[in-house]
Amino acid sequence: MVPPDDSAQHQQQPAAGGPPPPHGAPSGPQPAGPPPWQQGSGPQQGQGGYGPQGAAPHGPPPGQPGPPGPPPGPPGHPPNQPPHGPYGPVPAGAAPKRRSSGALWWILGAGALVLVLVLVGGGVAAYLLLGDSGGSTTAEGDLPGRVEPGDIEGVRTFDNLSAAHTEEYVPYDLHPPPGGKHHPVWQNCGVYTEPLMPEHAVHSLEHGAVWISYKDDLPGDYAMTLQELYREGDYLLISPGHTLQRENVVAVAWGKRLVVEEPDDPRLVEFLNTYVQGPQTPEPGAPCSGGTGATLETDTA
Repeated sequence: MVPPDDSAQHQQQPAAGGPPPPHGAPSGPQPAGPPPWQQGSGPQQGQGGYGPQGAAPHGPPPGQPGPPGPPPGPPGHPPNQPPHGPYGPVPAGAAPKRRSSGALWWILGAGALVLVLVLVGGGVAAYLLLGDSGGSTTAEGDLPGRVEPGDIEGVRTFDNLSAAHTEEYVPYDLHPPPGGKHHPVWQNCGVYTEPLMPEHAVHSLEHGAVWISYKDDLPGDYAMTLQELYREGDYLLISPGHTLQRENVVAVAWGKRLVVEEPDDPRLVEFLNTYVQGPQTPEPGAPCSGGTGATLETDTA
C-alpha cells in the first residue's frame, strides 16, 4: 500500500469529534474536561548547582637562619658528666649547641612534602578503587544525551536528529527513541495495549506529540495510571514498550527523553505540560490523527 502523502496530510486538521479510537484503545466514553496533567500550575524548572570553591594551598614561610650557638667548651671530661658527641662535654651552665635553623626548615619541608605525597597517593588510590561509585553519583549520570540547564530534572536532550523519511527498518539506539529517521506515515495519537512501530511513533513526535512507553511486565495498575493521562484529542501516545526497552517508564518528545521508575512521578506531568506541542516541535500544528493505528504485532502479522 502506498503511504499517504506526508506534506498533504500535514495541512489536515482532525475532523470534529475526532477519528475513531486507535487499535487497542480502551472503549467507553472519555471523561470530560481538561486532562489531569493540564490542571494546576506549569512545570517547575530545576536550578543548576554550583561546585565547591577550593582555596589555593599555602606553603610554610621560608626559614631564617638563627644566630650561631656558643663555642664548644675546653677539652676534658668533668666527673659525673656524660660525653657530648665527638667534640667533648658541654661547659657547666652552657646550653647545648643547636643546629642551624635553616637546616631545621629543610627537615620540616621534607617532612611536609612526604606528608603531601602520602595524602595525594592515598586519594589517587581511593579514586582508582572507588571510581565513580561515590554517593553523589546516580544512575541518571549514565543516561545518554546531554543535560540542558533549566530543564526538568532527569530530562536528556538530543541534538542534530535526522528528520528524513524512510520505509525501511530503522535501528534506533534507544527505545523509545526521541527522534530520528521515521516512516512517512505517523502514528495516530491515543492509548494502545500493544507495542507500537517506533518508525510511525517517531513521526508523531515530529508533529509535537509525546510518547509514554512502559515495560509490559509491570504491575497492572501502572498501565492504568498512565492511560488516565490521555484525553480525546491529546497529542499523546501511551503504549507498552518495545522488547528492547530496559527502563520502567519512558517519556519522549522530539529531542527530549525522561526516564522514571514510577507512573505517578510528578515529572511526567511536567514533561507533558512542557513538551506537548512544545518549542522543540519541528512541525507544530501538524496532525496526530489520520495516520495509522497499526501496532508492532499487526504490522508483523
